[in-house]
Amino acid sequence: MVRLRRFHIQALEGTILAGLVAMCLLPGPLSLPSVSAKRTTTLVRMERLGNCPEYPNLPCGFSESGVFPMGKTQWGRGIMVFGRNYTRFTKVVARILRCTDRNDPHCELFQTWRFGDESCSFLTMKGMLWTPLFRMIPTQSCPIRAGAFKMENVTVDLERLKAINFPDKGYWKVNVEVEADKIPKQLCYYFEATFIKVRE
Repeated sequence: MVRLRRFHIQALEGTILAGLVAMCLLPGPLSLPSVSAKRTTTLVRMERLGNCPEYPNLPCGFSESGVFPMGKTQWGRGIMVFGRNYTRFTKVVARILRCTDRNDPHCELFQTWRFGDESCSFLTMKGMLWTPLFRMIPTQSCPIRAGAFKMENVTVDLERLKAINFPDKGYWKVNVEVEADKIPKQLCYYFEATFIKVRE
């Protein structure tokens, strides 16, 4: 009885060994076809950049602006002109509207951000989610110097938006109204943006 069991064990071992040898001799590995998941990443797509439509002729604003392709998305660029010198920005109000699309007539007010006397340092601060929106060449800071300033690669810092749990869906319209030296409506900055999903 013991000999019979040993025979069966030896036969089984021989079968397994033969199978392993056959697998090694085959031209490719034996495996079931797998379907890899399509990985995507989210990007900010600038749809429009310029002056607020309701305030086209303020003392400061874009003399030219637009969007351009950048990789799989779009960024903005333009020339920002300050018509006079200012000591500082004294108030900034950013209104963020959430829409279903560009032509939505019933956009909802999603958030309002307000800054006071600290506005100048906030807008020109590095490492903020709006830093790419207000970066100018040459660098602008308080006191504000009159002149034309180039703006390139205008977008929003997506990673910092994620940090505050900002929704990455919808069509967004944002106007930033700036008061300088206690004089209202010296500048009104406007942009539209969406979020897109692209394959990595």
